[in-house]
Amino acid sequence: MSEKLNYAREVKDNLIRQRQNTDKLIERMKILNKADQVLLKMHLIDGYTYQQLSALAGVSVSTVHRRVHRISKRLMSDNIALFYENKDRFEPREKLIITDYLRDGLSQRKISQKRRITRYRVRKAMAKLESLKNGFYRLGSNDFSKNI
Repeated sequence: MSEKLNYAREVKDNLIRQRQNTDKLIERMKILNKADQVLLKMHLIDGYTYQQLSALAGVSVSTVHRRVHRISKRLMSDNIALFYENKDRFEPREKLIITDYLRDGLSQRKISQKRRITRYRVRKAMAKLESLKNGFYRLGSNDFSKNI
C-alpha cells in the first residue's frame, strides 16, 4: 500500500514538474526566431506529433525531434535568464554574439562568420557569460576576478 502511494506521489510530482517546464518553455519562446517559435508552438501548444511535423516540414522525424530537443534545451538553460538580467554588462557586439548563440543556437564558428569577427571575440563573449554564471566578473571590469 505504501509503495503504491509513493509511486502515485512520484507520478504527480513528475507531472507537475513537466507542466512547470512546459510553462517555462512557452514563456521563453518569444525570444526565438520565427521558424523555431512556430515549430515549438505546434508541438507544445497545438499538440502536433513529431511525425506530423516532419510531414509538414518535409524532413525526417529524427530531424524534427532533434530540433525540438535542442530548442527546448536552449530555452531551459539558465544562460537566457542570466543574460537578460545582466544585459547592461555587455557591450553591443557581445550582446549580438550571445543573442546569436542563445536565440538561434549558432555555433561559435557560425557566429564568427556571420558577424565577421574572430572566434577569439566570440569565445571571449561566451566566457563573459559563463563567468557571470559562476559568480565571477565585476561590473566595469574587464578581468574575471572573483566578485567580492
